[in-house]
Amino acid sequence: MNISKAKATDLIKSSKGKFINVKFVKKNGDHRSLTGRTGVYNSPHAPLTGEGLKYNPDDYGLVGIFDAQKKAYRMVNINTLQELTVEGQTYSVGYDQFADTIPDGHLDSYVEEINELEVN
Repeated sequence: MNISKAKATDLIKSSKGKFINVKFVKKNGDHRSLTGRTGVYNSPHAPLTGEGLKYNPDDYGLVGIFDAQKKAYRMVNINTLQELTVEGQTYSVGYDQFADTIPDGHLDSYVEEINELEVN
């Protein structure tokens, strides 16, 4: 299923501590897969200092996820997110919000109609 970046952000933030998997492009251009969860406020492997963040991740298109393999907090850039798996459902990310309003299974027929209009 194709979803927008906004919908992906909502799904990640509403995962309520359940494990998720994200595939994204890192700042250096490497592709990365991360399995983790949100809602981890303190871990013996990565204790918090109590200071909090000095910035709002939403302002930069970031979402915080606790990486279960590296046992550390990571920021994922929603703008480079390519795939998201939540509760066993895998989503392709990067489509505009209009695509989220089209009922499942109907996107191809809408694209065909648009292409026919462009030809005529």
